[in-house]
Amino acid sequence: MSRVVVNAARSAAMVLVSGLALIAVAGCQAGAPTPVESPSGIPASASPSPVVPSPSPSASASAQVAPCTAVDITVTLGAGGGGGAGHRYPYLVFTNDSGTSCLLSGHPSVSMVGGGSGLVLGAKATPVSSTTKQVILAPGKAAHAALDVAVAENYDAATCQPQPADGFRVVLPNDSGALFVATSDYVGCANAAIKLMKVQPFVAGAK
Repeated sequence: MSRVVVNAARSAAMVLVSGLALIAVAGCQAGAPTPVESPSGIPASASPSPVVPSPSPSASASAQVAPCTAVDITVTLGAGGGGGAGHRYPYLVFTNDSGTSCLLSGHPSVSMVGGGSGLVLGAKATPVSSTTKQVILAPGKAAHAALDVAVAENYDAATCQPQPADGFRVVLPNDSGALFVATSDYVGCANAAIKLMKVQPFVAGAK
């Protein structure tokens, strides 16, 4: 009879210990909720922060350089690669004479002038490309922009009203100051509707 009582007491003690262990485990699990996985399999609490792309070095450099102005630049005229089919192909050379770098972007504005008074002959040069190129011009360095000039003598004289040119007037992007390149090698049209010229974007180098 005493053995039965002892065994019963031992069984009751084991049940009590097991119950306490289960309660302890449940308490630990209640204090640490299981992370919920997102559809991608990554726990929501561990989602990576969005990556913000940094600007490219060239874009950052361009943003820190001021546009070139007429005060910074000297413009000269290159002869180009000759002519053909009623066209001539000179080019404008832009040299940075200042002590700091400056930025050329897109196309220059180019007009043919004459009459000894800066009278504009025909329409200003039409940009050949809509592409905007940027050239950072260090002190003493040069860039160029190619021209395509149609021969005015090939147009109907009554429509063109040909007149000898004194040179080209050039205005840089983002600037209001005008530069002048003297040349007597061209003839323009007094008719402002005649488009004799086209201009390419700036390209690094004096060509």
